[in-house]
Amino acid sequence: MDPHYSDEEIISLGLSPCADFGSVEAVILHTDHPEFLGYSAADFPRLTCVVDGGNFLDSKDWGAATLISLGKPQELKSFQCARTKRPQLQAHEAILVLILR
Repeated sequence: MDPHYSDEEIISLGLSPCADFGSVEAVILHTDHPEFLGYSAADFPRLTCVVDGGNFLDSKDWGAATLISLGKPQELKSFQCARTKRPQLQAHEAILVLILR
């Protein structure tokens, strides 16, 4: 989803517009469009992780979801990888798992 592209433009790029937020488990934000500030964990009932590529979002809006903000210092958290069951997955590795998943 991108507020600056219509569904038709997204489809013309060979992608599918997201019409159902109910199935979204992870969000990767790489722009700072103000429209994205209107979203929160309440919009994504299955959300477990948000990767904020520009330190744009407010953590209080994302509830229990893990928020990884790039561009600001933070303590690395440990995760368990659902696919490999690897017990100690660091934040920088979690980003890769989200992309590959």
